[in-house]
Amino acid sequence: MNVMIYDSTGDKGFPDDYSRITDFRTLPHGNSIVAICQGNVVDVLSRSLTEQHAPRVGSCQEWVDQVRSGNRRIIWPPGLAGLAILRAVAYAGLKPSTLANQVEERAPGRIHIVSYGVGSAEPGSLFERRLRGFTEAVAELRPGSRIPWELLEPASWPENLVSIYLLLKSLALSPPDRRSQIADVWHRQAWRGRVWAAALDEYVEAVKGGPQLWHEAGLPEISDDGTVLDGELGLVLERLDAALDAIRGVFPSVGS
Repeated sequence: MNVMIYDSTGDKGFPDDYSRITDFRTLPHGNSIVAICQGNVVDVLSRSLTEQHAPRVGSCQEWVDQVRSGNRRIIWPPGLAGLAILRAVAYAGLKPSTLANQVEERAPGRIHIVSYGVGSAEPGSLFERRLRGFTEAVAELRPGSRIPWELLEPASWPENLVSIYLLLKSLALSPPDRRSQIADVWHRQAWRGRVWAAALDEYVEAVKGGPQLWHEAGLPEISDDGTVLDGELGLVLERLDAALDAIRGVFPSVGS
């Protein structure tokens, strides 16, 4: 399967190496396309899935009700396996958010409403990194396979941030000689940069003003490719209590 972009507003900065959809009726037959759609939900649904001469609707709830009653019939263009819809606001602006579930239930597994606001899809953005992982997974799928929409969503639990918290907590509870051993083992792990980068993403997503608070707590600066830029554990150890407090704020039920 392939991922293509339908951006009715043209303001998200999707990477140039993704193909664009301008007319769903001209999708290549024989290919299974997963569309990432930016725009008004009703507009996207009406342009992509329903009969050309179906009656216009004024709201997403009206669209749902018409499909549910059988007055509007969903027609999938040949080659379109599924579509995800996003905007700069949570649940693509649908209110209440449960309306997103009603839309998805009209075509289970084939329509997905992104649960958070996507401010940018430009290279290096959090959504672009998720989109890359999603694209890689979709490329391995056969037609008819389940689409892994969860790869476009935040993790249900900030597992990388928890890993960093446990690392720092072990340093805080260890005597000086043991600290240096733990730090030495950590620095030998080739994947540690990816954990730091993912932990920063989880922190920024959970905390308003996240990047500034992260750095004020003495946590390291991370480049887009996961490279730690400014001292890593040496910097963190100087302000270990502040770093632990900053992370603990994401999951306040964690004890001190």
